[in-house]
Amino acid sequence: MADTSGDRYLASVTRSWEAATRLSDPRENPAALLNLAEEARSIAGKTPSLYSAVVKAETSAAAGDHATAVAELQEAEALLERPLTPDRRNHEGTLRVVQSLVYSINGDASRANKAQTTAQSLYRSYEFPSIQLKLHEAILHAPTDPSNALNEAVKIMQDLSPERRIARVRVNARRVINALPGPACTLPAAQDLRTLISAQSPATHL
Repeated sequence: MADTSGDRYLASVTRSWEAATRLSDPRENPAALLNLAEEARSIAGKTPSLYSAVVKAETSAAAGDHATAVAELQEAEALLERPLTPDRRNHEGTLRVVQSLVYSINGDASRANKAQTTAQSLYRSYEFPSIQLKLHEAILHAPTDPSNALNEAVKIMQDLSPERRIARVRVNARRVINALPGPACTLPAAQDLRTLISAQSPATHL
């Protein structure tokens, strides 16, 4: 529908939404989604989408290309400042949440904390982006303080009712485990977190 309408912006956002949704599925290989995310960015032409730029950065980070992800976030930040960017008012929160994720994975505490502070001002505490931000904090601290990071992630998941442990939340909980140093992967809290993640059936990406 998006392609047949001739609306390049709509086609761009539709592809980005697909890429973002599939990133939450553990069966997907993030590297295999890079072409889709890049196509979404390029198809917009002269009306670049902030959302598409942000999704491409998240996809690069998920595929392990952190330097590219950081560069793409900088490009997305520039789009946010451009008055002609069509979705800049709708997706600042999306940008800040992905900044929080990428910088947390990179261990860049200063930029991660700054992004989290900005993002927290844009969402209510019970909204899913706020839950993701809490898990990003655990991701940030997992390499250096694995026990506390795991305990915090377990608490976040336990405090959510089963229907609120959506795919987008679970993928971030899984990233806490991925950020652990090797020996910490065998801690009881790590197994508890795995159980909380795997016990949920696939849910809609939000």
